[in-house]
Amino acid sequence: MDEEKKPHFWKGFAVGAGVMFLIAGAVFSVSNGVLDHLFYPENAGDLSLAGLKTSRKLSELSNVINYYYLDDIDEEQVEDWMYKGVMAGLEDPYADYYSKEELKSLMESTSGSYKGIGAIMTQDKDTGEISVVKCYEGTPAAESGLLPGDIVTGFNGEDTSSLDLTEMVNEIKTGEKDAIELTVRREGETEEQTIILTRRAVDIPTVTSEMLENNIGYLEISEFDTVTLEQFQEAKASLEEQGMEKLIVDLRNNPGGNLSTVVDILKEILPEGLIVYTEDRYGERTEYSCDGEKELTIPLAVLINGESASASEIFAGAVKDYGIGTLVGTTTFGKGIVQRIVELSDGTAVKLTIAKYYTPKGNNIHEKGIEPDVEVELDKELEQLIRENNLDQIYIIQKHGEELPFTQQYVDICIDMGVTVRLVVDFYKKRRAYSYVSTVGTYPVITYHTISLNTYEMAIKRLMDIIGGMVGILLFSPVMLATAVAIKLDSPGPVIFKQTRVGQNGRNFKIYKFRSMYIDAEERKKELMAQNEIAGGVMFKMKDDPRITKVGRVIRKFSIDELPQFFNVVGGSMSLVGTRPPTLDEVEKYERKQWRRISIKPGITGMWQVNGRSKIDNFDDIVEMDVEYIDNWSLMSDIKIILKTFIVLLKHDDAY
Repeated sequence: MDEEKKPHFWKGFAVGAGVMFLIAGAVFSVSNGVLDHLFYPENAGDLSLAGLKTSRKLSELSNVINYYYLDDIDEEQVEDWMYKGVMAGLEDPYADYYSKEELKSLMESTSGSYKGIGAIMTQDKDTGEISVVKCYEGTPAAESGLLPGDIVTGFNGEDTSSLDLTEMVNEIKTGEKDAIELTVRREGETEEQTIILTRRAVDIPTVTSEMLENNIGYLEISEFDTVTLEQFQEAKASLEEQGMEKLIVDLRNNPGGNLSTVVDILKEILPEGLIVYTEDRYGERTEYSCDGEKELTIPLAVLINGESASASEIFAGAVKDYGIGTLVGTTTFGKGIVQRIVELSDGTAVKLTIAKYYTPKGNNIHEKGIEPDVEVELDKELEQLIRENNLDQIYIIQKHGEELPFTQQYVDICIDMGVTVRLVVDFYKKRRAYSYVSTVGTYPVITYHTISLNTYEMAIKRLMDIIGGMVGILLFSPVMLATAVAIKLDSPGPVIFKQTRVGQNGRNFKIYKFRSMYIDAEERKKELMAQNEIAGGVMFKMKDDPRITKVGRVIRKFSIDELPQFFNVVGGSMSLVGTRPPTLDEVEKYERKQWRRISIKPGITGMWQVNGRSKIDNFDDIVEMDVEYIDNWSLMSDIKIILKTFIVLLKHDDAY
């Protein structure tokens, strides 16, 4: 048999054959994410899959296949397709059969937390092409550089042209290997690139929010999973704390999800009364109601479109029926039916349509959808905008996480109409970073950096370091000479303490200080770690450190031990103002976000030194101060820190 025809053969066989035996009895039902015991009546319907006729035909088919079929037969696969065929024969687009692996994957994906890479992919039903739709922030997909719009051409060394997306997803989620290799083709690039990802437990955010101008809260729900309620509550509370006076809930492109989740979310905004009700084939009605204790009292707008479906429509329908908000956009998808996943005795499961749902006013919107109160079709609006305003160019801002195809359709409108379009892409929303756009040849380059200094400001800071360092050496030379003599007379060992420290972006350098400890200080440090006063175990600080000499206590009290660092400043390895220069063993313990504190040159003084110094007993607080300095650097801030340093030195109550 031709290789390309085999899948079609088995699917046809599955649809035609069905399952030999489905024994009536007790099964488990997954309803809205909760397992409950389900018993179904013996005479519930007319479908018979265990009859004599079916058994004979299956037996005959088996004999024919066993005798004539060329290749080996995967019995488990054939069996699964038989069961899928039964469900396909119902002609219900939402009915399905799940193997054990598929069921596990489904349950994980709807829990909002699973082991994977944090990307949504889709497969073109005609071409079989697999493309990336979305990469969630903080997941392996986003961190690896995978982008929405990427075409996946290879998976773990295998060509994806003959690969089913479901198989690929199952392998990513349940496979033995954590290392995932994707080969992708990216628009605008001639060569494919290989991206290595390491799968891990990922939490998928289903709710995002931000405060817009005029105290308008914006809250987007991408789907209704088991984690969505908590995320919604946290987002809404945060917006309220920020002074929210109006609320926008964005349900565009939301495919739905758990019935119980959308009901619980609606309890957060609706007045007392019916939320939604369902009716099954027996006319049994199940009602879901709200006590109205958390009724929303501020103006509400709900954004919808043709891809807002199922649970999204329950939300929109309740808002419309109670009149507590305005629906804006286009008519919704029109899915007014409820599915239930029923687990079978062998650990597999089926999904069946079991009921219709109705809005509070008794409307079933199946295959009709919900019409908006204010119809806004952006593509037509954009075209009209161009026609009426004689526009030469348009700026389009693509929000973080927004699908590229969604943005591309509006770019195409501008191009079709001869209007210059400038696309502003927000890849890193909420990240503390400066950015600018340049070019490499004909390719646009977006540069993100966390240091606010430009080339001109860096030159000024360096000039100030050179002048300040030389003045410091000349001004304090008598003090340094007297200190050197005192150290030599007090204890054996060198006058100058030299140690390898970590400078800008991990570069090592030799720091110079007056020796304030006995020569065996580093060896004794291990014995004293239990007495460390800095939480987190990264830095070491101890008030009554027995390793400090008599002269050392005096020079530390007045920070005289730091004076040789003026030579580091003049040499360029340090700055007058910066972050505290860490030791090698400290940096080895840094977490990713802590590494950012060494993205600039270390300084003789800094935010930590002038804001509590030894009184600060938590390393995270030190990092926070350093990051604040990096994010808000200015020449005036350096001058203020230097002046404040002199005041702190005069008090000398925070140094030891």
